[in-house]
Amino acid sequence: MGIESVNQDVLNSYNKKYSADKARQAVEMLRDYKIETMASFIFGDIKETKAMMLETIKYAKKLNPGSAQFTILTPYPGTRLYNEIKDRLITDDWDKYDCMNPVLRLDYVSSDELKKILFNAYKSFYLRPSRIITSLLSSIRGRGVKIGKVKSLISALKAT
Repeated sequence: MGIESVNQDVLNSYNKKYSADKARQAVEMLRDYKIETMASFIFGDIKETKAMMLETIKYAKKLNPGSAQFTILTPYPGTRLYNEIKDRLITDDWDKYDCMNPVLRLDYVSSDELKKILFNAYKSFYLRPSRIITSLLSSIRGRGVKIGKVKSLISALKAT
C-alpha cells in the first residue's frame, strides 16, 4: 500500500486522494481479514520538514503493517515531477537515482539529514523489541520478515 506520509499537505502534493486515517482504516480492515500488508512511505517532498518525516515514522510504527518500505522521493526523467523540479536536482549521477539517495534540494532538510532520517526509519521500525519477537516467531512458521534481511538492509543503508 502506497501510504507515503501521515501529513495531509504531503499527500496532497503527491496527488493522493485519501487521508492517513483512511489508510489506517484500510490496514486495519486487511488485518481483520488476516491479509498481510506492506506499507510504503516516501520522504523528501520539497516542503517537508524533519518534524513531518519523524511524524510519518511514528505513524508507520503505530500502524504496524506486516512490513514497511521507506524511500526518498526520486524524480525520473520524463515524469511530471522531474519536469516540475529539475532546477532543484543536485546530481546527474544516475547511480544515485535509486530511491535511497537524495537527488534534489529540499527547502527544510539537508541531503545528509534526509539520509539519516531514512536510516533511522528502518532502524526504529524493524528493531523495536515487539517487532523482533514477532519476526522471530514468524520466521519459525516460515512467514514474516527475517532478522537477517533487516540486518542486510541496515548494512546497505549505512554504506550509501
